[in-house]
Amino acid sequence: MRSPRYKHVSLADLEWLVLPAIRRGQVIIARSRRKPTDAPVPVAVAIWAVVSPEVDQRLSATPVDTPLRLEPQVWRSGDIAWIVVAEGAGPALAAVVKALREGVLKGRVVKARMADSNRHSSTVILSDNQGAHGRVSGS
Repeated sequence: MRSPRYKHVSLADLEWLVLPAIRRGQVIIARSRRKPTDAPVPVAVAIWAVVSPEVDQRLSATPVDTPLRLEPQVWRSGDIAWIVVAEGAGPALAAVVKALREGVLKGRVVKARMADSNRHSSTVILSDNQGAHGRVSGS
C-alpha cells in the first residue's frame, strides 16, 4: 500500500488487519488500466466488518489516527457495518464505497471514521435503511 497511513505496516500487523477480512470475503478492490493493453492494477481498496453494538461503541471511540484493530471473532459479530479500511484514488475509492453501499451492505447502517483538516475525528454514518448521512460522534 502506498498510503502514508499503511506504508510502514509490518507483516505481523497485516495478519490482524487484512487476513480476517480476506478469509471472510470482506474486501473489495478496484482495479484500473492506464492503457487497454496494460495489466489491471489496484487503485482502491475497502475492508469492512459487520459488528455488534458493543464493538460498534469501541470503534466509534477509537481516534482516527489509530488503526481499527478487530479480533477475528468480531468481524461478523453483528449487523452494524463498519468500513475498517478505505484507501485509494478519489474516484476509484468513491466507486468502491458506492459498490459496497449498493451491494453487500445494502440496507445496513454503514459507518466509517473520518478526520477533518485539523485531525478531529468523528464517526460518520454513510448510509442507513433510509439512506441518511451524517456525523454521529466526534472527538
